[in-house]
Amino acid sequence: MLTEITLSMLVSALIIVGIWLLRGMLLTPVTYGEHQKMTVELRIDGSSPELENTVSGLIWLVDNGTLIANIMIIDDGMDEDTRLEAEILAKTNERVSFKEWRQVTDI
Repeated sequence: MLTEITLSMLVSALIIVGIWLLRGMLLTPVTYGEHQKMTVELRIDGSSPELENTVSGLIWLVDNGTLIANIMIIDDGMDEDTRLEAEILAKTNERVSFKEWRQVTDI
């Protein structure tokens, strides 16, 4: 009986790993040309309590090679809590930058 349980757990683990690998193959990496750079802009107005989760998901895509881009958080009238979170995210990760909308339009 112990052998059957162990074998069942092993087969289940192999199926889960197989599905995970298949999922990874289905995520086609986004690439760009030789003289191109890509930036994901998150323009935020008002409150955005899910900002950290959004940025974490984008960073995960960058880290695993699916997305080759920088992340720019743009203040388009965000509230103080969201602004503080955006500033912290920009300071703690080199791929994330934070700008105010007027700074972006001046470029």
